[in-house]
Amino acid sequence: MKLFSHEEIKDKAIGKIGSPKRDLFEVEFRIELLQKKIKDDDVSDIFELLSETKSYLRNAKYSLPADTCAKFEKELKSIENRLKRYVKR
Repeated sequence: MKLFSHEEIKDKAIGKIGSPKRDLFEVEFRIELLQKKIKDDDVSDIFELLSETKSYLRNAKYSLPADTCAKFEKELKSIENRLKRYVKR
């Protein structure tokens, strides 16, 4: 019986990193994770995750449609605004 790593399974199911389908999955997943962390008041590593997500989106712009990137950028801006209010508490 052969064992597969999590990355190998994602590569087979969604596609390799850099493919449009994988980039879409990764950005959507990271945004959902950020939203959940805000909802649960878990801000331990949220700023690092936000930075990583913005960086990933910058790189994914070449494989994702412009309207999809714009939607994600808008969601990230909304998350940043919620975090600013959270930090001001």
